[in-house]
Amino acid sequence: LGLDAAKACFTAAAPIAPEVLWYFGSLDIPVYEVFGQSECTGPHTVSAPGIWKVGSCGRPLFGTESKIEPSGELAYRGRHIFMGYMYMEDKTKETIDSEGFMHSGDIAEFDDDGAEGIVTAGPSGFMRITGRIKDLIITAGGENIPPVLIENEMKAAMPALSNVMVVGDRKKYLAMIVSLKTEVDLDSGCPTDALSADTLYMCKEIGSKATTLTAAATCPAWKKYLDAGMKQANG
Repeated sequence: LGLDAAKACFTAAAPIAPEVLWYFGSLDIPVYEVFGQSECTGPHTVSAPGIWKVGSCGRPLFGTESKIEPSGELAYRGRHIFMGYMYMEDKTKETIDSEGFMHSGDIAEFDDDGAEGIVTAGPSGFMRITGRIKDLIITAGGENIPPVLIENEMKAAMPALSNVMVVGDRKKYLAMIVSLKTEVDLDSGCPTDALSADTLYMCKEIGSKATTLTAAATCPAWKKYLDAGMKQANG
């Protein structure tokens, strides 16, 4: 692959599919996830050789401090935090609180696999980003739900799905809109109604005769597949 001289490979700035990480890992090329923002001059949590879990962004940097707000938002502080937005005092106060914690806008969680002595206070385990504050679904009962976490679980349980979108803002229940993998028109770059080879293989597995997205939408076998996958993901 031309990476024989690479010392380490990193990914950041946007979520990456676990399947991609597993694939490169199978080639003995671990790709390390990093979480950071411009406001903290780069990274805040880092993965590295021997400090790696697929789906996590690694552990906090040495000497930093993290905490999870009651809303689920990740806040952190340390010498890597910027001084503020130039000529934007109000915006700076919105981002950095009176205790010096910078509010990331991301929903996060830490596991219990911490490392002693690397942080000044707060959790030191592996951190996962599960959503954005602005992306939260607030149900009719007042529950704050990050849809990204649910969507990822659904896609993991049902590999035939191309995309999942959870909806339910101000509703009494959650629902999801799903799409199957289809062929792409090479000229326009747009998806077609024809199911992709992966999806057609799944059709054989579940006993569906559908060859198009339109047919799959009303196919009882696909409905059964989705119901079973949803039950598995919810379990």
